[in-house]
Amino acid sequence: MAGTKGAPEPHEKGGRRKSAKSGLILPVGRINRQLVQSRKARQVSIGSGIFLTATLEYLTAEIMQLAGNAALDEQKAVILPRHIQKAF
Repeated sequence: MAGTKGAPEPHEKGGRRKSAKSGLILPVGRINRQLVQSRKARQVSIGSGIFLTATLEYLTAEIMQLAGNAALDEQKAVILPRHIQKAF
């Protein structure tokens, strides 16, 4: 942004976000920040945030797929909380 002062636009210098770089949908930066703020360890690497995000995304996708199958078994077009419960 030439000629204007203030905060730079998001990701103006750095390029892509961590989620986009790793090919994930869930926010890697947010989960990494929550890991750091939890104070469970003195140092937290960015790799741990990416790994935890990928794990959460995989588990969520699996549960939603099973819940979708449960909804189809009952001939419903919408996944209800009951279908998620049946997925377990």
